[in-house]
Amino acid sequence: MLDNMVAGGLSAGESIEACLWRECWEEAGLDPDNRQQIIDNEGLKPLSVIHIQCIEALTTAWPYLRRERLYAYSLSLPKGFVPVNQDGEVIAYRCVDRKELRQRIDEAALTQDAALVASLWL
Repeated sequence: MLDNMVAGGLSAGESIEACLWRECWEEAGLDPDNRQQIIDNEGLKPLSVIHIQCIEALTTAWPYLRRERLYAYSLSLPKGFVPVNQDGEVIAYRCVDRKELRQRIDEAALTQDAALVASLWL
């Protein structure tokens, strides 16, 4: 399924900002020089905090309660930036316009979390 360009778990004791920039590096190769350019150009904007609570029953016999908090941001990338995965978790990147993004959400082509965050951006 399709996902956001950058997403990941917050480690114990890690700040949200540190997690954001770590994931930007791991999943897209966004280095500190690009990071500073984004900050200087006010290209990082918080969108929302999403609280998720649901019952999940994946491959186990026992359902479990899933509770998460998603911190959603909009990130304006520097001109010419091409994401390059660093940790092997990404197969490919695809840049889509708003129309195609809406279509992909309608087709349920995105993970649930990615669809929620993308909907906020739209």
